[in-house]
Order: sequence, then structure tokens, then C-alpha cells
Amino acid sequence: MKIELKNVKLYLTMSEETLCFEASLYVDGQKVSRVSNSGQGGEQRFDAPWSTIDPVNDWCKANLPKWGGEFVGGENDTDLSLHISDLINRFSILKEYKKLLRTKMIFLPKDLKGDSYRTMAKPKFGSVAGFNAWVQTMVRKHPKYYVL
Repeated sequence: MKIELKNVKLYLTMSEETLCFEASLYVDGQKVSRVSNSGQGGEQRFDAPWSTIDPVNDWCKANLPKWGGEFVGGENDTDLSLHISDLINRFSILKEYKKLLRTKMIFLPKDLKGDSYRTMAKPKFGSVAGFNAWVQTMVRKHPKYYVL
């Protein structure tokens, strides 16, 4: 089952505990529902009836990776709401990276621990070859980072 969000609108200034958003939920290429979150820590809201959402939720619990940690007591199912939260977080991060990449280089730690990254302004070059040489220098100079 392919679950995706389209027409995503983030409202970062309204986000308090969770991301405030609205989006269209698609399953296997078909629009199933509009989904939203007010950003105040509550659950996602769906416009479709539960009889439409429940089969997708059951599929998520049965097929998506389990999650857990030392404070949650064992493994837990990934339900549709959690999966949507993950998709929205990825969308938000990708949007931020795309904005940064217009003018900066991004350095991500190769161990991918935490959510920190470094940026550096891109210098102006008269040729693509000059820019590529500079990027290769940055890659050699920072071996513990992915350079974007």
C-alpha cells in the first residue's frame, strides 16, 4: 500500500507542540481524505469516515516497522497517525534543506545522530568546473560529513 501526502501546507508560526498542517491523504494513488493537525499536540483529524480510515490504519500497524525505546516499554505499532507525523516531519525538513541549498552548502554528520547540521555560504564561481573543484575540496576537508 502506498501512502502519501499531497497539497501539503505547513503553518510553522501556528505550531506549538506538533507541526500545524493540512494535506490530502492518498492511498495507492487515490485521494482518501483531507488530514490536518492544529499543532497543539493533538491527533491528526481526518475528513473521511472511520470506515475509510480504519483499513489503512490496520495496514500501517501490520506492515510498517515497530518503534520503541527505553521509556515506552517494548515495541509499539506504527499507526496511520504516527506515519503521517513522520511524513510531515520529512516534508518540513526537505523544504528547509531546499531553501538552504539555494545559497549554502549543507554538512550532515555521516553518523546521522541528532538533528544538527552545519551550513556554509556557497562562493560565486565563473565556471561549473571551479565550483565542482571547490565541492571536492570540501568533501576531502570534512570526511565525517555528507556534503550537499
